[in-house]
Amino acid sequence: MVWSCRFACVWSITWKDLHDGLSQLENLYIKEAAAAYNRQRTIHIVLLIIMGIGGMMFLIMMLRPFLKHISKESRRCAELLAQLPPDMDVEGMVAATWNVVKEEQLIAERSGKTFINNMGGGLGGVLRGLSMISMSHPFGSQPGVPAATPKPGRP
Repeated sequence: MVWSCRFACVWSITWKDLHDGLSQLENLYIKEAAAAYNRQRTIHIVLLIIMGIGGMMFLIMMLRPFLKHISKESRRCAELLAQLPPDMDVEGMVAATWNVVKEEQLIAERSGKTFINNMGGGLGGVLRGLSMISMSHPFGSQPGVPAATPKPGRP
């Protein structure tokens, strides 16, 4: 390769400037790329927070109409339970129901089935046996005495 004096002079003078300029350009490019990623990360964090708050607000707004209904229903249930005679063992019935549910869970765990599948799709199969209709003696009657039947023509 043939080198001219002019080219050698230009090369020796501009080489350090070119090197410094390319180094500055590289640093600027890396800084701008990092800034773009940081902006995107900040935008994603802000959007995640906004979507989380929006999701919670959506759930609250969806469930809010039911809160009033639930409070009315719980008050109504409390009033109905308060009207029951003291000789009725409501707490005992609830305890018996939970004992049956626990037994069903144990049976399901031992057999390797899930609790819901073992019960036939829900609590209906277990709780059906605890309903007042299927009891051998309804409340207010003695075990050996037949229960009073409604008169025909009356609901």
